[in-house]
Amino acid sequence: MIRITGLTKSFDRLPVFRDLSLEIRRHRVTALLGPSGCGKTTLLNLLSGTLEPDGGTVEGVEGKRISYLFQEPRLLPWKTVEQNLDLVLKAVTRREERKELIFRTLAAVGLAEFAHYYPEALSGGMRQRAAMARAFAYPGEILLMDEPFQALDLGRKISLVRDFEGLWRDDRRTGIFVTHDVHEALMLGDCIIVFSHRPATVVDSMENPVPHEERSLKHEAILNLEKKVYRALLQGKGDH
Repeated sequence: MIRITGLTKSFDRLPVFRDLSLEIRRHRVTALLGPSGCGKTTLLNLLSGTLEPDGGTVEGVEGKRISYLFQEPRLLPWKTVEQNLDLVLKAVTRREERKELIFRTLAAVGLAEFAHYYPEALSGGMRQRAAMARAFAYPGEILLMDEPFQALDLGRKISLVRDFEGLWRDDRRTGIFVTHDVHEALMLGDCIIVFSHRPATVVDSMENPVPHEERSLKHEAILNLEKKVYRALLQGKGDH
């Protein structure tokens, strides 16, 4: 369990969080939704230790390895896809294990034959797929995701969501997923948390009752959950 208690964070005089408390369960994907600028990315940075809170506590991340999946792939252009993955594994995985792990993970996202390509030779969707493989190849216990599918067109987004689900089913690490896309949250989130306008409070926290392998945007339970999410988002926009 990751437990956030009485969290306070401001930038200059702008309060982002004021006495925020919530719990994030292990080995599940928790999706964070809310108005732009409400602090979703700031929360990821607080969880990763990139930022320090002004007050309150964050428990359950101490000593944990954390991998990050950003909106941009952030691949080093002078290294091949294989070398980009190898770079993050050197400090934590033995040399003889790395090559097998890299090719197994790349194969899971359909990139095994592109291991020796440089990022500039790949499409945008392929670069993000490589970044996803890198995040899962790294033996982290917590995966932080900051709108990793936002810059993609619908077809590529659906394909990457499916790839993510395939990787996650084999490695159910604790995922915290920031998105503005309700459909992404419905397909990936086991729990969906909706924040209000800053200083952010939790408007609602909803469980997704449908197992990952059965999820469809046409599923009756998903459609009912979608209505609840939109109601919470409308409520959150009104909380100034």
